[in-house]
Amino acid sequence: MVHEHPIEVAVYAAKHDYPDLVSQMAPIMISMNFVKVVEMLPPYMVLPWIRYAQEWAKVHREIALVLRHGGREHEYGIRLGAGVHTLRTLDEVFDVSGEHAAIKVYEGGIARSTPNVPECCRKDLEAWRKRIEEGIEKIPTFSSFL
Repeated sequence: MVHEHPIEVAVYAAKHDYPDLVSQMAPIMISMNFVKVVEMLPPYMVLPWIRYAQEWAKVHREIALVLRHGGREHEYGIRLGAGVHTLRTLDEVFDVSGEHAAIKVYEGGIARSTPNVPECCRKDLEAWRKRIEEGIEKIPTFSSFL
């Protein structure tokens, strides 16, 4: 039931005072449609949910949105701009192995994929992923907002 109905499980867990279960569900829910989540939550959980979701948005905006190298935007303009939900699929986002390995290069606002990821970029990507993971680890549990 946890992966099939995370919102319902979180609401049940909050209602019956299972804060660990609520916090376990919240990262799964962050990948879902924000409005749908808010519509399903009881009123007392809406404001805590908004505050929790803002923490994820902060990590996305400040760490994950643009790959930086030496304090400046990376020369290839690598972006993780699809949304906060991408923070829950880092294995897919940062998969640079095999024949699907490519990075999107933005030139004049147009994205094109490069067929291979240079070694220097692989190191930058590994460091970027580590910074994102560290940012996610610093997000307080959802139950701490209740």
